[in-house]
Amino acid sequence: MTAQRTFRLRAAVGVLLVVGVGLGLHVPPAQAATRTVTVGSQGPSPATLTIAKGDVVRFVNGDSVNHTIQRETGSWSFSATLGAGQSATTAPFRAAGTFGYTDVRSGVLFSDTFRGAVVVPAPPPAASPRPS
Repeated sequence: MTAQRTFRLRAAVGVLLVVGVGLGLHVPPAQAATRTVTVGSQGPSPATLTIAKGDVVRFVNGDSVNHTIQRETGSWSFSATLGAGQSATTAPFRAAGTFGYTDVRSGVLFSDTFRGAVVVPAPPPAASPRPS
């Protein structure tokens, strides 16, 4: 093999390694999931929903009267009044925590207030290296 050919082969392998490493660094993030909570005459279902960081929650009114969903606890911002059959979706949950909300069922003789929560678990701690 000539020196020029060896140089070309090494250059090609080097380019492939750089491209391969570059592609590995630019893996697209996983698609966020949309999880659903249905509000009805008995309150939200499920009342406590555990989701992954980055997911969104879609509240769907499965009742014949209005429901107002409003943030109660946690560092998130959400408020929506949903008529029968309507839905609204939150922004992605970017932090771990428990995010409480109220579901007020109105349009009946007395308003009913239910409570629910969205839980985003903290990631597991990183494994510490074992001493050698």
